[in-house]
Amino acid sequence: MKKLKILTISALFCSGLLAGCSSIVTHETQELEVLTNPETCSITITDDKGNKVFEGYTPAKVELNKAHGYFEGCVYDIHLEKGGFQPQDLVVKSKNTSWYVFGNTLNVFIPGWISVDPKMRRMHELTPAKVEVQMVPME
Repeated sequence: MKKLKILTISALFCSGLLAGCSSIVTHETQELEVLTNPETCSITITDDKGNKVFEGYTPAKVELNKAHGYFEGCVYDIHLEKGGFQPQDLVVKSKNTSWYVFGNTLNVFIPGWISVDPKMRRMHELTPAKVEVQMVPME
């Protein structure tokens, strides 16, 4: 019985070594929430390669990729329009998560830094995760 506990603990420990901190706690995608005042503004989101990834109306919740590939985060352009109001353009960028930076630093997990988290596309987070825009009336 004691050997089984030791074996179980050892297996859990070893499996923890095979994953980076961000890979354990985060996902490849993240929900971006876009709110406007007034509501029902048309919204178009394009990625940094010019591909349209979403088109609709506010309020909107959109599931977006956080990374393109190995060490390559995403950048999204958001265009908002509504009749009688000035169009608004915003940018949402990905940055390294605190799990990636501090988690891998604290446990000195080199594979998490250079291999596991970047390859699993989980080292980034979109900022801001919630966008609130006050539309400006045309003069």
